[in-house]
Amino acid sequence: MIWYYEMANVIRTAERRERISRENGDYFLSVLRHLAAQDDDFDRERIWIDVLQIARKHNLTVYDAGYVELAARTELPLASRDKEMIVAALAEGIEIIPA
Repeated sequence: MIWYYEMANVIRTAERRERISRENGDYFLSVLRHLAAQDDDFDRERIWIDVLQIARKHNLTVYDAGYVELAARTELPLASRDKEMIVAALAEGIEIIPA
């Protein structure tokens, strides 16, 4: 569920830093709305055990570790430009989608 917040934040940050216009932000949002994103079932134990373990093991934030754990559990590749998250994902055997 946090993915929606993350994507909105990416767009807003790019607008604030004047990397994209508001019109481009609206366009990117319209593209994201058409993706077939699925919500992950919230599982408190997963966060407290699996995600925290990955965060500690790779010195990641819990937020970043959540994406690594989700990619590992679903056996899907990870799209990220965050170097630490990419290193952790590769160490966990996760395929990376190149930027």
